[in-house]
This record gives sequence, structure tokens and C-alpha cells, in this order.
Amino acid sequence: SATLTSAATAATTSPAEKNTSKLQFKKAADNQTRFVSSKGDLGNGIFANDRRAKAMAFLQSQGAMLGIDNPAQLKFLRDRTDQLGSTTISYKQVINNVPVYGARINANFRSDNSLASVNGDFASGIFINTRPEISRRDAAQIALQQIASGRPSANLQSQSPELYIYRQSLRNNADGPAVLAWRVEVGNGKDVREFVFVNAANGKIVDQHTGIYDVLDRRVYDGGFGGGFLVWSEGDTTPFGSASIDNLIEFTSDSYHFFSNISDGTYLSWDGNSAVMHAVNNEPSISCPNARWNGVSIDFCDGTSSDDVVAHEWAHAYTERTHGLIYRWQSGALNEAYSDIFGEAIDFLNAEGTDAPDNLREVGSCTTLGGSSPPEFSVSSPQAVAGSYSAEGAAFNPLSADISGDLVAAFDGAGVSSTDGCESISNNISGAIAFIDRGECTFVTKVINAQNAGAIGVVIANNAGDGLLNMGGSPAGI
Repeated sequence: SATLTSAATAATTSPAEKNTSKLQFKKAADNQTRFVSSKGDLGNGIFANDRRAKAMAFLQSQGAMLGIDNPAQLKFLRDRTDQLGSTTISYKQVINNVPVYGARINANFRSDNSLASVNGDFASGIFINTRPEISRRDAAQIALQQIASGRPSANLQSQSPELYIYRQSLRNNADGPAVLAWRVEVGNGKDVREFVFVNAANGKIVDQHTGIYDVLDRRVYDGGFGGGFLVWSEGDTTPFGSASIDNLIEFTSDSYHFFSNISDGTYLSWDGNSAVMHAVNNEPSISCPNARWNGVSIDFCDGTSSDDVVAHEWAHAYTERTHGLIYRWQSGALNEAYSDIFGEAIDFLNAEGTDAPDNLREVGSCTTLGGSSPPEFSVSSPQAVAGSYSAEGAAFNPLSADISGDLVAAFDGAGVSSTDGCESISNNISGAIAFIDRGECTFVTKVINAQNAGAIGVVIANNAGDGLLNMGGSPAGI
């Protein structure tokens, strides 16, 4: 347990009792703490006029635990209070009026004004010249040329560059010096949207990542984006008469009202400020069957506009504006996860879409928290070994459900072991499930050898005795 105190001396009250709740810390891969929380009040003993003052007092006195070596670099970004009264106060890191890309600290308050947790990323030990040698205009031209070299006929345009301090470790998850860089968005409003970081000292490309994510004001287009393809605008009658167009109209409305409701009406449309919601059916530049958010519109192939897919793509837009998650690394995975979750939530709530309704799982049939549904391996005979056994799957496919058959030990008669399947199978396993020991060669090699011998499935025994493992590999022809 721990009690945190502060030298802040503003004149209001704080809880009289000591905070004896245990603190919880979570560290990132670089061993730096990124999250600290308490069931009590992290700010116990801090006298402050309001939540912002209390948050800053905590960061000034206790920020070192989060790697904050210069709290003066934290500048207020925004605060948000939900309908339950919980408030998140966000700060960005700024050095000489230049923000540090991706550096943000959040202080999270409960409705009773207790400080529940603080999380985020602060870049310590940065000493850098923040005066750019490359002009904003030149940076835009460099970025435009970078993207145009791969898309010469894409009708590209660049947005106004923004100056950042960019940590090169963000590019490859490795150590690297921070550089002053212009971030330039280059795109065509359709199938190209790239963010290019241009070194503000020498004009070299520092990094690049994509921005395409695979009052209600809707506009629906068919065959392309633009005035000539506009087929329906807010206020026009419905149904339109085409199932794909009607789906985009209806399910875009569902997304709008869903996000409005969960934000207690404070976040209207995907930008939070009543932006037009553009949806394009049968976009010619998209690789079908597919759907995407491109920073301007959601685009679909004809016949792919189910309610969960439409909501999934709109969720990318909302996530981009509310969280700023770039579509890369772990943040990209979170981006996709949020879209999947919101898409399924809307699908569940309105019970529409291309999937047939199904019953909820019975009590006791769900997987454990944080778990997944494991494959079931059962033996029916002989009686001496009959029963169910723990198993894991392979990272490569295809997977076939409910396979049953004779389990036959496979022999290759050569190499280090005659039962590891690393050479051609010598006995008859055609039509059977091959039983192979873990051994010297890859899992893919074992499975291909069994497949070539006519097996309908493969069970690999982990005779190394170190527990279950997921079988990896990149097969060709399985």
C-alpha cells in the first residue's frame, strides 16, 4: 500500500482519510510504466481547486513514476465527462510549442472527484532544435512526390503540413533519436490516404503510414464519389429501390444514432461536429469484395453493405477522431477491434443484416474471460485411452469442423526419428488422421507429407513435454 502526497497548496478540501489502496502499475515493452491506478484516490492529500488542478498537481509531484521528467511540457488538450460523471483530462507533450507525436497523458477521475488512474506516454530526455530548415511548402511537395511515385495517376493532393517532434522508435519499435518532422497528409479522397513524415532538417522521409481503414447528414453515391454519382441525399424519400443503397442509408443512420446515444448526444456525426456522412456503393477503385473508410467516405462493393460492416467502417471514422489511433502496429489492431465491437453491437441491437439470428449461449457454455474456444480432441476407442484431451490448433488453414476417423501413427522410416513425419510417409495412412511426433522439421513439412500420403487430418503430439503450443508456419498447397 502507499499514500501519495503533494506540495500543491491551492485552497480547497481533499479527503480526510488516508488512501491505503494498493496501487497497480502496468509497464510497456520498454519497461516504462504506462498506467497506474488505485481503487482509492491517487490524488489523496492534494489540495486543488478543480480536477484539472488536481491532475496537474499529481503529475508534477508523482509523474516520475510514468517517466515524466519535465511536467512543464504537459499542455492541456481537452477534458471529457461521460453521462456517469467520470472525467478524463488529457494533456499533450509540447517542447518549444512543438507537440511530441503520440505523447499524451490522461488523468481519469471518478464522479466523486477521486483520481482513479493515470495513463499515457511521455517522451523523456528530448533535446532538439525545433526550428525547421525545410519549409512547410517544400515538405508538402516532398510528401506529394513520395506518394505520386507509386501512384502517378491518382490525382493526389496534400493537406497543410503539421510540425511534430517524431520519435523514430515509433517506426520500428526500436531505439532511435527524435527528429523534427513535418507530418503531411496526401490523398485523393478515394483510395489513397497516406501520412508522410518529412525530416524538417534535411527533407528526407522519416516514416509513412496509411490512413485508409479498411446533425444527421447522409449522402450516398453509386459507382464513384462526387456529384455525378450522387443518388440520395438527406431528406430524399426512402426506400431508394436498390438493396445496397437502402442499406447504406439505413445503416449509416443506425451508426449515427448509436454513437450519439453512447456519447449522451455530445458527439454528432463522425467528427463530433455534424459532418456529412458520405457513403459510396460500388466504388470502382476498391478491390471487391471489400469495404473501407478512406478519411472522407465509407466505400463498398455492391452487396457488401450489411449493418455490421457499415457500422464497422463508420467506427473507424469515429475512432480516428476520438482516439487518434493510427492504422499501424498495436494501435491499428485496437482500431480494428473497436470497429468489430461496435459493428457487432449495432448488429445485435437492431437484429438486421446478412447474418441469420441465433440463440444466445446458455449459461456455462461461454469461454473464460480472455480465453478462446479451443479445439476439442476426443478418442472414442479403445476404452483404455478413450476420453477428451487438451489440444491447440495451427496458425495455418484450412480448418475443417467435426473431422472423425481412424488415428494412425505415421512412419517415415528415416532421419533422426521415424515418427516425426519429416520425410515421406512410408506406411498407409490414406483416409486416416495421421498421428505424428513433434520433431526436427517444421509443422508445415509434417502436414504436407501427411497430406501427400492421403491423410484427411493431422494430430501432432508434443513429445517435448513443454505444454500446448500453436503451430505456426506459412504453407503453400495445404
